[in-house]
Amino acid sequence: MPSSTSNEEVKINVERSPEIELRVIEAKLESKRHQQQHDLDDVWRSCCFSCNKMFVIYFTQMSIIFSVMTFCSYQLITLEDCGSQHAYLGLLSVLIGLVIPNPKIVKGKYKQAN
Repeated sequence: MPSSTSNEEVKINVERSPEIELRVIEAKLESKRHQQQHDLDDVWRSCCFSCNKMFVIYFTQMSIIFSVMTFCSYQLITLEDCGSQHAYLGLLSVLIGLVIPNPKIVKGKYKQAN
């Protein structure tokens, strides 16, 4: 059964008790502490320097990939036997596939994946 005040806007004025205020402050502090811990997890620190964890991982992966690609390219150029070139060509193809992003078709337009 609808009440007569259903169409009227009802405003409720609730005053916060000190206990509720304390809980709100504790929640904000916990959120800030969690964010600081997350920021510390993204940085690797040493006695001499500190650096971003994701940068080090990316740079290491790309260095290894490009050094293996260089080795495979060298072997493809210097080997005269075509039978022994298959392994290097396959490895080079896989590594190129890892480095080049996959294209995606979005709403009928050609767009590269992020």
